[in-house]
Amino acid sequence: MKISRVEASYLANVPTTPPPYRKEPSKGNMMVLEIETEDGLLGYAPGGVLATPTTVGFINKQMAPALIGQDPLLIERIWNELTLRFMPRAYSSVWVGALSAIDIALWDIRGKCFNQPVWKLLGGARSKIPAYATFGLPPIYPLEELVAEAKYFASQGYERFKVNVGRFTHTQGPDEDASRVKALREALGDRAQIMMDSFCHMSGPEALRLCKLSEPYNVTFFEEPVYNDDAKVMADLRKRTSVPLASGQTHQWSYVQLLMNDAVDYLQPNVANDGGYTAGLKIAAMAQAFNIPIAHGNGSGPTNLHLYAGVANGGVLELHYINWMVYEGVFKSVPKPLNGWVEAPEASGVGLEPKEGIIREHRQEAT
Repeated sequence: MKISRVEASYLANVPTTPPPYRKEPSKGNMMVLEIETEDGLLGYAPGGVLATPTTVGFINKQMAPALIGQDPLLIERIWNELTLRFMPRAYSSVWVGALSAIDIALWDIRGKCFNQPVWKLLGGARSKIPAYATFGLPPIYPLEELVAEAKYFASQGYERFKVNVGRFTHTQGPDEDASRVKALREALGDRAQIMMDSFCHMSGPEALRLCKLSEPYNVTFFEEPVYNDDAKVMADLRKRTSVPLASGQTHQWSYVQLLMNDAVDYLQPNVANDGGYTAGLKIAAMAQAFNIPIAHGNGSGPTNLHLYAGVANGGVLELHYINWMVYEGVFKSVPKPLNGWVEAPEASGVGLEPKEGIIREHRQEAT
């Protein structure tokens, strides 16, 4: 079995379902990669947040020729060959977005070849994953709307919630962020798990103040609290607060630094940004060696659920509502959270097959 075709497409303006109480966004964009074998097996991969039209061009013009004629089941060999060939000294978003999509599509082919879902091939640790809802954006919701949407997700059976913090969301600073966390705790009750995510948009002192102000509200974890995921700053922050810290995604080579500096309570591998399932397995194993659980934090939940169901230290899965709706706009069958849990699919491969004609209809032609 050999790879005969590799083609990435960028889909623009795909109709989607807006968040509760909102009319926008009602459209979304996504890269979709297709890898085909000589005997007709098709592997698909949605691109993560790092996958842009530039990534599409890089795959089609640079990486595709290196894949044609390769055995798609030799994923570890292909992953390492691509890494050595295209990334000897750098780790850019274009490169890692391309590698991630290629790896995911190859695992999709592997699953279809052996008639097994990818999560079972990755280890099959569990068939049901707890999910949390990320809500209240974009743009940042006023406090009243934030609480209303949180109550909506609670009415759908969710007990885990994540809210975005940090000045990039137009809040005035840690004090206002903490007031929003307090309002959520009061609205959702003591049983709810509440998480925060600053997208690396806070300084050490700002993050520390927010942690101290939020400690009474029993925050489950604070994701990417400081600029650049600085491991030393996070290690210092972790010593000064009882709020657990989480980080990872998009920074594969920084995981070692986060672990060696005792900087996190959760690692967050994201297969759509870190190098696919092949990299995700390595990161999960590193975390397990340090007795650290992994907790998903990215909009690519339907893809990542295979990793989090596959490994023993897999934790919660993120339902980023807006991004999940883009998946539902592009693919025929997308796993749906029910009462705050997601069942791992039994379909062969990743289980994400594009809707008929969706690529042709929404493909953005290269300029």
